[in-house]
Amino acid sequence: MSFFSGAKRAAQFTFVSMPSSILGINQLKMGNQHIADLWRSLSYPACPECNAGVLHRHAEATQNSEALYPWECRNKDCDFTILAPADVAEVRKVASEWSAARTRQRLAFLGDPERYKLIRGHSIESRFWFTCASALAAWLIYLIASGAPLGACATSLSFGFSASVLGVTKSYRAWQVETGNIFLPQSLFWHFFKNERWVR
Repeated sequence: MSFFSGAKRAAQFTFVSMPSSILGINQLKMGNQHIADLWRSLSYPACPECNAGVLHRHAEATQNSEALYPWECRNKDCDFTILAPADVAEVRKVASEWSAARTRQRLAFLGDPERYKLIRGHSIESRFWFTCASALAAWLIYLIASGAPLGACATSLSFGFSASVLGVTKSYRAWQVETGNIFLPQSLFWHFFKNERWVR
């Protein structure tokens, strides 16, 4: 029996495993799995507990608007599960509300040193992005003055604009933590954009 099992393993290696590795089939399978995981991370709601996985409904049951299904985090280190309808949009809404409540609870019990540390972290990131935007603006002026191609100027402009947006966003996050205006029904971004300091 051991002779036949050994021959079977040798035949499988010779005629299946070896040609598959030569043709790259295993790499294609891993690539397809990676693409599927990326698609799930885009189409399924993020886990509000760990922020590293996505919520997935394992049981493929018939769609019923009144039924609740278990949605589990696909991160192996997180065991978060919620009961929600089969509609992904509804699950995304429930997960967003859960995340908002959890963040509000954390900030409510956050001491002054921890709050200051969080504000300072956002402020440092904001200054970093504004510094990058300023450097890219200076580089853009140099490119225009030296008669560089339009593509190089457009690239510098787009990167500078993106860095500016990230800088304003981080300043807004620091302002939110400082004032406690987090997860309100109405967005206060335009109020911050018009009335508050961008560079903090």
